[in-house]
Amino acid sequence: MKELIRRARGSRQSRPRYFVVCRWDDEAGVWYVHKSNIPGLAADADTIGAMQDKIVRMAHDLLSDEGPEMPSDGSFPVKLDYQREVCVPA
Repeated sequence: MKELIRRARGSRQSRPRYFVVCRWDDEAGVWYVHKSNIPGLAADADTIGAMQDKIVRMAHDLLSDEGPEMPSDGSFPVKLDYQREVCVPA
């Protein structure tokens, strides 16, 4: 059992860690990619759901050529962080 846990932890650590930080643009009324370690990722969308759909599609396209670091089934985790500043009235 300990060996299985050790192997599972090792395989997770060897997988690339991807993140995307999205921010809300009040003027444009859209979410946009503020920061990411996925090369070439740039997107915007009206809703968080639409943004997530775009990011998933684009990340798969942009990272599908990562080679042996990618799992054989082509899936990989991406941490999504949405940031929006709001004003709380007095």
